[in-house]
Amino acid sequence: MFEKNLLRAAARAHGIQCSYKNVEGTIVWSPEKTLVKILEELTRQKIQTNNDLAELYSKKLNFAYEEKIKPCHVFWGGASQLIQINSLKIVEENINCEIVTEEGLKLHDFLNFIYSKKTSIGFKSYFHLKTQLSVGYHKLIINIDQKTCSSFLICPPEKLEPKTQKAWGPFVPLYALKSPEDWGIGSFKEAATLAKTLRPFGGNWMGLLPMLAGNFDHQDCDPSPYSSLSRLFWNEIYLDVDQLVEKYNLSSAKEIISSATFQKRLEILRLKTHVDYFGVYQTKKEILLLLSDEFFAKKYDQHADYLEFEKQNDTLSSYVKFRSKEQREQNFHKFVQFEMDCTLRNFSKNNNFGLYMDYPVGVNDSGFDYQEFRSVFFGEVSVGAPPEPVFALGQDWGFPAFHPAGMQKDHYQYFRKSLQHHLKFCKILRLDHIMGLHRIYSVPKGFKGNEGAYLRFAPEELFAVVILEAHRAGADLIGENLGTVPLAVDKILNERNMSGMWVMQCETWRDPEIAFQAIKENMLVCINTHDMPMFNSFKKGSDLDLISSLNILSDHYKTQFQQERKAQLANWESKLGSDMLNLAIEKIAQSSAKYFVVNLEDLWGEEMPQNIPGTWKEYPNWRKKFSLELNEISKNPKILKTLSILKEFRNS
Repeated sequence: MFEKNLLRAAARAHGIQCSYKNVEGTIVWSPEKTLVKILEELTRQKIQTNNDLAELYSKKLNFAYEEKIKPCHVFWGGASQLIQINSLKIVEENINCEIVTEEGLKLHDFLNFIYSKKTSIGFKSYFHLKTQLSVGYHKLIINIDQKTCSSFLICPPEKLEPKTQKAWGPFVPLYALKSPEDWGIGSFKEAATLAKTLRPFGGNWMGLLPMLAGNFDHQDCDPSPYSSLSRLFWNEIYLDVDQLVEKYNLSSAKEIISSATFQKRLEILRLKTHVDYFGVYQTKKEILLLLSDEFFAKKYDQHADYLEFEKQNDTLSSYVKFRSKEQREQNFHKFVQFEMDCTLRNFSKNNNFGLYMDYPVGVNDSGFDYQEFRSVFFGEVSVGAPPEPVFALGQDWGFPAFHPAGMQKDHYQYFRKSLQHHLKFCKILRLDHIMGLHRIYSVPKGFKGNEGAYLRFAPEELFAVVILEAHRAGADLIGENLGTVPLAVDKILNERNMSGMWVMQCETWRDPEIAFQAIKENMLVCINTHDMPMFNSFKKGSDLDLISSLNILSDHYKTQFQQERKAQLANWESKLGSDMLNLAIEKIAQSSAKYFVVNLEDLWGEEMPQNIPGTWKEYPNWRKKFSLELNEISKNPKILKTLSILKEFRNS
């Protein structure tokens, strides 16, 4: 229907990648209908003919001359790079312009003319700054062709220089922790107990799944930590209710909790092998509502610490109104967010144990962020992944992508806020799917997972923002760079001193000696991740049987993968011995890696995973409790043996 070269030219001009290489290295071209649909949604224009495409393409080429200057510039270390100004007529060397710094200072006469060149449309003139800018966010304003234009200036440090030390920490799905006093789900009370157990063995921080706001007011709720309502607010289900009842000394709450009926509810929730999110939330909320009523009745919201909390959270009022129209419910959400803020702030201080948080690649399109910051999201496409042997039809993860132009126009304010929300409490932040700062596989609504296309972003700008925010927080960044990741992503990780990942289960295709030598100093290492099988299951190959039974993996590939893995692991076992896990941990402990994340369930031989990507109701993702209680973990000889090996990691 459309002229192929014209369609592809128009798509590329708008940041849509028309083809990609699959895992086998074969070039795959995105369907014509996909390119058209994404173009229509990006530009808000209907495309029915080649003339429509030609007009769209021409408009994009002329857009640079209408806007005069790029919406954003990145100056690493504040040092000047070329600033391009587009004009229909030749630009004089002196331009009426100013820079407004983050501190509100105004700088004048700072552009140094380099040269101009003529194009088919007009002129491109290039300038340098005469001065170096301070690290931060600034604004460039120019007046040209009787138009005032501006550009957002991002000035991060040249490289990230975190203050964190070499250390290991456990991966902890907080909901899975069990104790005789839990409320059917792990909370920060259980996390503190675990920290006390691991600290003597050199454990220094706790790796958590996203703990962001969810909706558990319905029986059929989605507990996925990667499909939250918001990246700006926490999930109150992890509050330690017993501690809060003591904090506010509320006798009515104590009476309810001590009653036989309530204790029976807790016992039922506690005995379940999988978290009943709806039941747990309703049980906790009953008491938290009483505490919230007390909090506002006693005017605690007038105290300095709460007022400071409100001041730092300028979208709190909008968030609580999004959650409910009723005043009591709104107060409840204010209260629990305040208490989560207090809990996170006090956890590291009270336990001498840091937090390693996870920044998710998306949010739910029925959530607060999508409604409140609509312009920065691309609502008509979903984020996903292209086809590969395990997911032959591709994946549609169901949440909206960022809108490239929307983020730039917003000066990345939402992105910055959401990073600050995490970095306020953690010293290590993992950026899920780091390739998403470069490009994202996008599937138009109503299309199949194999009918997507990659949408490109301005990676330098996004990386500049995350590095600047981490620099200000004194934190380190981990880029989840697993799978098919463009070389440009690893290049910028190395250039800017961001940590990448080394995962043993991704390395067994080569000889163990070569695999361990690939561990670099500025790396986070682990045996597996939350999206991978448990080590014992991986070793046996039972994970392939499981995903095959769920129709995720064909029998053909299952047989092939099982044979390949059997041969690979036989080689590893011949080099490492039968106690492969502990010997691998010992090798890693002797490496130069900076961080080591250990999946606690691997230490006692668990086989069933916490999550199987690409499933929802087919498997109880994000619900499975640990098979051992915390007091059993601290006394298990097998676990203690491994912890003794891990103790050497920090000293190696």
